Amino acid sequence: MRSSIVTLAAVLAALCVGSGCATIAQSTGIGHSAGSDLVAISSTPPGATVHIDGAQLGVTPLTVTVSPKARNMTFAKDGYNAVTIPIPKDWNAWSLANVLWIPGVVVDAVTGNIRKVRGTISVTLPKAGE
Repeated sequence: MRSSIVTLAAVLAALCVGSGCATIAQSTGIGHSAGSDLVAISSTPPGATVHIDGAQLGVTPLTVTVSPKARNMTFAKDGYNAVTIPIPKDWNAWSLANVLWIPGVVVDAVTGNIRKVRGTISVTLPKAGE
């Protein structure tokens, strides 16, 4: 009886530790960037300022971590019309590991890691007045 309780406790502990598979497997940062995806961002022409949800990231080309919770990305450069796009995301295959473990699905859903940001984002800015 005692060994079956210990075994059950060990199995439950392992399941809890493994919950949130996509969150754990895809995490590339710590703190506020935990669970973010590494993304290469470029523009034609290069040198556009990039904002994500209003926060400035830098100037293209750049490689940064982007949260799967982020929504919009804006590219702007003098002499060109600004372009705002929704951040492209794909299904995170790691979240399939949680199919039978509801707490893992909840963890991935809350952190936004059911989906992941596409690894490369590129836009073409139209010249102003065109």
